[in-house]
Amino acid sequence: MGRVNYINLSTARAIDRAQEAGIRKVLGSSPTLLVGQFLFESFILNFIALLVAIVFIGIGIWSLRTFLTIYIPASIWTEPHQYTLFAIIFPVGILISGIYPAFLLAKVIPVQILKGKYTFSGGGNLLRKSLVTLQFTTSLILIMGTLIAYKQISYMMNQTLGADITQVMVVEAPVHTEGYIEKIESFKNELKSLAGITNVTGSGAVPGIEVGEFLANRKLHSEPADNRLYEMMAADYDFIPTFDLTVIAGRNFDKSRPADQYGLILNESAVKQFGFESSEKAIGEKILLEANRGRANEIIGVIKDYHQQSLQHPYTPIILFMDPDFRWIPADFLSIKIQGGDIKQTAKKIEATWVKFFPESSFDSFFLDQFFNQQYKQEEVFGRVVAFFSSLAIFIACIGLFGLTSYNTARRTKEIGIRKVLGASVQHIVSLLAWDTLRLILLAALLAIPIAWYGMSEWLTRYAFRIDIKGWYGLLPVLVLGGIAFLTISTITIRAAFANPVKSLRNE
Repeated sequence: MGRVNYINLSTARAIDRAQEAGIRKVLGSSPTLLVGQFLFESFILNFIALLVAIVFIGIGIWSLRTFLTIYIPASIWTEPHQYTLFAIIFPVGILISGIYPAFLLAKVIPVQILKGKYTFSGGGNLLRKSLVTLQFTTSLILIMGTLIAYKQISYMMNQTLGADITQVMVVEAPVHTEGYIEKIESFKNELKSLAGITNVTGSGAVPGIEVGEFLANRKLHSEPADNRLYEMMAADYDFIPTFDLTVIAGRNFDKSRPADQYGLILNESAVKQFGFESSEKAIGEKILLEANRGRANEIIGVIKDYHQQSLQHPYTPIILFMDPDFRWIPADFLSIKIQGGDIKQTAKKIEATWVKFFPESSFDSFFLDQFFNQQYKQEEVFGRVVAFFSSLAIFIACIGLFGLTSYNTARRTKEIGIRKVLGASVQHIVSLLAWDTLRLILLAALLAIPIAWYGMSEWLTRYAFRIDIKGWYGLLPVLVLGGIAFLTISTITIRAAFANPVKSLRNE
């Protein structure tokens, strides 16, 4: 976008430099030498820009590491392909930014330009407007993309998960040793006796982690061809109350009912996949567990669907079980619900109790809400990157707009003076000059909004749960960019509008 500014300003200044080109031709300079001169100027400016860019690259790498948490290795400065890429981009940049102004000025007719009768065709003006429109289009696409990305991330971060993961400390299960089951139960019971701990549960997975055990099951009396895959999660009596899952039919596992250790609890998605008419009608039905030699287990409860993983994933059919014959599917995590009190002190007590029961195992723990939100880290980084480049695009566009507006305003000084003499108000003159730019923003909006709408719609398809793109997501960027552009133009045009018209018309 910086090269766009350079081309715009070069072509805008071409009428002023045309006299220079005309004099050089009269003195014997050939078109080839003129082209070479302007390309050399382009080389000097690109070389200076390169030095500045190296400084900004260093700042950018630091920013990426600090604010965007993106690791950029220092080895990028020594990689050979970087220099190969530079060797291609640098001369191409010189040609792109210098070739059009060079040939434009090289073909001037000396006699006409020295008589003051030479004018350029409308092509240069059309090119400048096209390039400015391209800048505005890019800026609008990035702003709209930033807005939609922010809304999607905010939606996911604030969506109800269906499971309470606040103030839940998760500890990875210890190494299996002799008497493992008994030690786990003793550990859980001692933790429950500590102040501030309301529940402790063991499970094969926790929210934020894929269950991982996909097993084929079917309804009793169904054909083997009816087998479907279900996520089988080992759980205990306290799993549902610890995560505050909603039981919508039947009941939770009950310690007072020995048969419940062979019972199954399904989520709503599993009920649908099995083909039961409703959650209530699924209670009491039996499921053939193929992984357990086809023994039938009874459904004792149904829980409401909850997000086992991020909202990028749809609900999956999950079966909770306690079947002792499935001990080969272990409880990999111990989840501890902390309620009130000093969380840090409670965490220290949990660790001390762990060391008491499992001295041979390291204490690897994390808080579940922070762990769950780590799934959105990539989306957060994406949002910050788009926001950064949106700001950069707007900044570069405004620099170019400021330069062009300054030049165009200076060229229209006499027009402004005549309008003031004829009674035009300052507001009228400012709005007249601003409209030339604002209509380019409207044109850019017609191009940018469909492109951004389509691109972000495709991006949103990655998420099973996503926002709807609303009309104001496209309108707001236009208003923001229009407001910034108007302020940029106003700083220049208001000064010109208040100038004394006598000064601009004294030579007429």
